[in-house]
Amino acid sequence: MQAGNAVGKLTTSDGKFRIVPMPASGSRPYGIAIDSKDRPWFDEFGANRIGTVDPVSFKLTEYTISNPSARPRRIVITPDDKIFVGDYARGMLVRLDPVTGKISEWANPSGANSGPYAMAGDNTGRVWQVETGPQPNQFVAFDPKSEKFGTPVPIAKSGGLVVRHMVFDPKSRSIWFGTDANTIGRAQVGARRGGQADALDSPRFAVEELALQLLGSPVGAGRRLWIFLSRQKLNRLPDYRGVAGDPAVT
Repeated sequence: MQAGNAVGKLTTSDGKFRIVPMPASGSRPYGIAIDSKDRPWFDEFGANRIGTVDPVSFKLTEYTISNPSARPRRIVITPDDKIFVGDYARGMLVRLDPVTGKISEWANPSGANSGPYAMAGDNTGRVWQVETGPQPNQFVAFDPKSEKFGTPVPIAKSGGLVVRHMVFDPKSRSIWFGTDANTIGRAQVGARRGGQADALDSPRFAVEELALQLLGSPVGAGRRLWIFLSRQKLNRLPDYRGVAGDPAVT
């Protein structure tokens, strides 16, 4: 609730809301995710803070990134419950260890003007970001174990303009994303063999895109991926099997 400067919980069984206001004005709670203990974590895009709310007591706890210029935007929680946020203002990847409260950070490959926006975590614990400062936009992987970034991979077909949201599909080891260039895309992030993931710079990593053109067409049966094409229309995409023979979009 950016404009309301609060976070909230909806209990679907009874339809009741519980609202937790931020103590400082202009905090702008933004990205949000749930850890393995059912605790919501969020970043405050109007400040240099990461917050959480106890799901039982609703007590708010905030962690401050030491640089006052930090502006965390999206958030990822890795399988070991480490909290990662992209600092959009400074071009940094920030990690919070909830157990110790320690905050670490790394400069993105494109530096201070990288503009990290969309984020996703995969099932090997890697953190994926899209740098929206460069044109074309670039996918970047970070391995928390080695604390190293992979080589940025451009969204070459459309440039992306800005990639705001993306989500990881563990079955196909793909990241689906939407762009301001009116495309939806898939980043194939490589195989996982014998419990080990491909190297960060694996040649299996590839970005594909499909242009969105047919707005408002009927929705047929058996289609799985829902996408917002405008504020008024909710649409979904047929099963996507690659660039060759792109399906129609409805």
